Amino acid sequence: MTIKHEETELLKNQISSIQTLKMLYNTLTTLAITALLSFTTTVQAGAEPIRLLVESNYPEVNNTGLVFKEETPAGTSYVFFGNPSNATLLDWDGSDIYTSSLSAITEYLNVDSEFVIATNTTRSDKQLYFDDEYLTVDENDEGFYACLHAGDPLNYSEGQYELMYYPDGQSRDGCVDVKLYRIAGV
Repeated sequence: MTIKHEETELLKNQISSIQTLKMLYNTLTTLAITALLSFTTTVQAGAEPIRLLVESNYPEVNNTGLVFKEETPAGTSYVFFGNPSNATLLDWDGSDIYTSSLSAITEYLNVDSEFVIATNTTRSDKQLYFDDEYLTVDENDEGFYACLHAGDPLNYSEGQYELMYYPDGQSRDGCVDVKLYRIAGV
């Protein structure tokens, strides 16, 4: 009978130890999640809300704003020219330009081949940055164009100018050069 009592006590101690470890695991997990959420909020809280507007010698696109339109099931948005008051609200954190106003997923502004897109995947190898409020790609503010018939998936560019990027200045027919500058997003 003493052996069973000792085994019972040993089993109780093991269960107690497991429960203590489980509580410790839950506490550490909660602390880690809280710290991660706090860090994420801090990073996003430091971002500057902006809108991108257009400067051009061509009146049909001058003083317009950039509007993002989701065109693929994967959530890729293409960038078009529209009324500046409807320009997509973006965030600039000093290294990335992104938006979460289109969906629950953060989408980053990227250059993909000649298309300027917003996507939830990693950013492209081209660095988007601001120099004296003007958007640059790899420190060059040249190469942005407003283009018709650009070949976007849903063919919005058949009747609306789409933002494209041609760093060598060799744009397709139907394109006009533009510069993009930021204003405080209100």
